[in-house]
Amino acid sequence: MPTVLVMILYQMIGFNSSMESYLLFLFVSNLIANCGISFGYMISCMSSSTKMAIALSSPLILPLLLFGGFFINNNSIPIYFEVFKYISWFYYGNEALVIAQWKNVDNIICEKQLAQQSNSTAVSASAHSTSEHRCLHHGSSVIEELSFNVNNSLLDMCCLVTLIIAMRAVAFIALLRKSKKR
Repeated sequence: MPTVLVMILYQMIGFNSSMESYLLFLFVSNLIANCGISFGYMISCMSSSTKMAIALSSPLILPLLLFGGFFINNNSIPIYFEVFKYISWFYYGNEALVIAQWKNVDNIICEKQLAQQSNSTAVSASAHSTSEHRCLHHGSSVIEELSFNVNNSLLDMCCLVTLIIAMRAVAFIALLRKSKKR
């Protein structure tokens, strides 16, 4: 399903058009989906009922989502909450996808530059209204602004695979324990 979704939406959204970025996006999207599936396996195998699994999944997944880099910049996470970042597939997936999209982008044109190039009054007025926004000129600057490391792409994918294996192992152990009790 993630493959079909990425194949349909990738070009429609206007992501980086290089084949390398597309394939990385596709691969990482599938890893993220498998992490979500593995989490579902783990919670359902550890729970005594469907209601219990549903009740457990939200409070367990929320900290992982909050500290995944979507809502809070990684540099502003207090040290005592960093553990959530390192066990979150959202963090590793977010970093890998950001790197895949931005690492080879060498020229970002900002509204202020567009206004100067076109010398139009309408564009110039809109550029003045957003002049307080910082203009990042390279993809590596975008990655740094989000507190990610451009060299972590392979590490992120390895961590996603590790999380998949770990959660499925926990699910298997929980399932074995349940079957031995019966």
